[in-house]
Amino acid sequence: MFGLLIAVAGCRDDTKLEGEPVKLAADGRTVDLQLGDCRVYRVEHGWFGAVRKTRVLSTEFYLGFTVCTRQSLRKDGDYAIATLCRQAIGAGGGCAASGTYRSRDGAVWEKQLDDGTWKSVADAAHDEAVDQADDKQARKIPEAAHDRAAHPA
Repeated sequence: MFGLLIAVAGCRDDTKLEGEPVKLAADGRTVDLQLGDCRVYRVEHGWFGAVRKTRVLSTEFYLGFTVCTRQSLRKDGDYAIATLCRQAIGAGGGCAASGTYRSRDGAVWEKQLDDGTWKSVADAAHDEAVDQADDKQARKIPEAAHDRAAHPA
């Protein structure tokens, strides 16, 4: 039983919220969004000052240790716009996991592509995975041709 309590306690998100919340009007209610460590949280205030936060957006997964180096959250018309940048520790200054995202309701997010258009976060992640697989396959083709030339049958 004690082990279960430790496991549950370990799941608590103690991320410190930063900056002023962005307020969106969605479905007749107000949604408060706030940043914390390159993540966007929906923040709800309950009785006696209790705060409940739910993570609604974070950067894509990156294999390795990262640190949040830049983040911003602002309102632009009907949208909340979040810009997030996580840098790999020991890397030379670029964002390993990053992007600019927007949402009208704090639940459904779109990512801005290099050409300035917007695509749902799920679709953008899928397209990026396909591009990476295509790049990997393109690198294998010259290697296979080289191997055949070096070792004729």
